[in-house]
Amino acid sequence: MPTQQRPRSRTPPPTDRTKSPLPPTPTRQARRLWLTSSLTQSFKTPSRWEQTILVVKMAVRLTWMTVRGSPLWVVNFIRLILYALFCAPALARSIRYYFSGAVDRSLRYGPKVRHTADVYRPIAIRGEKAPTVIFVSGGAWVIGYKAWASLTGRALAAHGVLVFAPDYRNCPQCDVHGMASDVDLSIGWCLEKCEEYGGDRDNVVLVGQSAGAHLCALVLLRGPVHWRPTDLRGFVGISGPYHVPATAAHWRARGFGQAMLDFIFGDEAGMLLASPSYLAARAEEVELPPMLLLHGTADKSATAQSTLDFAAALEDLGVDVHTKLYEGWTHTDPILERPFAGDQRLHRDLLEAVSKWCDGPVAPFADDTPGLGRLCPQVLIELGRRCMPF
Repeated sequence: MPTQQRPRSRTPPPTDRTKSPLPPTPTRQARRLWLTSSLTQSFKTPSRWEQTILVVKMAVRLTWMTVRGSPLWVVNFIRLILYALFCAPALARSIRYYFSGAVDRSLRYGPKVRHTADVYRPIAIRGEKAPTVIFVSGGAWVIGYKAWASLTGRALAAHGVLVFAPDYRNCPQCDVHGMASDVDLSIGWCLEKCEEYGGDRDNVVLVGQSAGAHLCALVLLRGPVHWRPTDLRGFVGISGPYHVPATAAHWRARGFGQAMLDFIFGDEAGMLLASPSYLAARAEEVELPPMLLLHGTADKSATAQSTLDFAAALEDLGVDVHTKLYEGWTHTDPILERPFAGDQRLHRDLLEAVSKWCDGPVAPFADDTPGLGRLCPQVLIELGRRCMPF
């Protein structure tokens, strides 16, 4: 696999809040004490009651952070509920597949309650081992969950690809450094375990969407701890917010509380240090796999310019990077609304990237594959798109 050549020195950025370059104020010390106590960090195999307590505790904390922001959060919350109602037929059919026997759910990769991964087993493997995709989903660093990968997992598995969908902690369980650490750990586990599930350890492609794309790119630029960039055949970033300050400005306008942004990233300096495009622009050399960056031109949550700027910084480093823009697509169109309508362009592009980067035969994408047709009437999808706050 091609790698980049120019050497550079690099001091790895901090991997957790305790090593953050930000000074430890009393507020951060209290936050650290809260985070490292009780159910947020301690148990490994929680009961249903313990999980319920954890969810309630996180919800209360998150609500308090949000209430301290703009009242617009109420409007956007209502919009999100309306979106779920309009797209309920498609969501229900997606969730039904997620609970089918074709998915191994919540396999543990680490000690924390969110350290689990789902595995979408491939259908009709052409060789002895299947090409493997690790899909890290998004969720604005707050509502991310591994089940968001269900449509992509189903589409790729139907074409003979093994798909891992790891979960990771969100705000307010940890900050961006903790999330990146979880993603790093989960990718290492997927690489180690892929052959146990019929995958090919030498043909693995990493895919990240939204916040997942940001975290994957951040780990790649900082330098992973539990694996090496050369372990991957390629990286695909979908709708990634690669420059955090620009994204933060958008979220503030949408009612995203400043307390929440402070918790996730710290101050403005912390936002820059968590921005893959900023790190790439300052790098002298980096060893990265080939990249494909995908974005919708109508994305308002993380504009397509974020992808174009990140790609330009990577090109200056000599990285093999390509971009593709989907005309008129919003932030969630690639993984939700378009597949709901039976539009599989994203999944076709993902499979083509896997075929290009990986050795061995990969089945060409077939739109008439069972289960990949329309999941919801178009009128309901359009109404949902108008309500979607992201």
